[in-house]
Amino acid sequence: MRRRVSSIRCRPLLKMARRVQKQAWLDNQQRRANVRGAFALKKSYAFAKTAADRHILLVDDVVTTGATANEVSRVLLAAGAKSVTLAVVARAIRS
Repeated sequence: MRRRVSSIRCRPLLKMARRVQKQAWLDNQQRRANVRGAFALKKSYAFAKTAADRHILLVDDVVTTGATANEVSRVLLAAGAKSVTLAVVARAIRS
């Protein structure tokens, strides 16, 4: 499915490789472990070279520890992305 936001082409590049626990009740270390290996690049003809040599804008609604954003960025960079930039709507502060 393709989406357009403004003039930016949006495309879902990733899929969930496995289930993850709800992050809200996990501490920082548990959050990193929870999402490690949870995302994979979609494997299909249409997405074969989508990430390669691209500058990718990753948009997230809320960032708390950054564990998910870091893991997604790692997967995209491993797939050949030139860079990954994170745009966040809100930053959660844990007390």
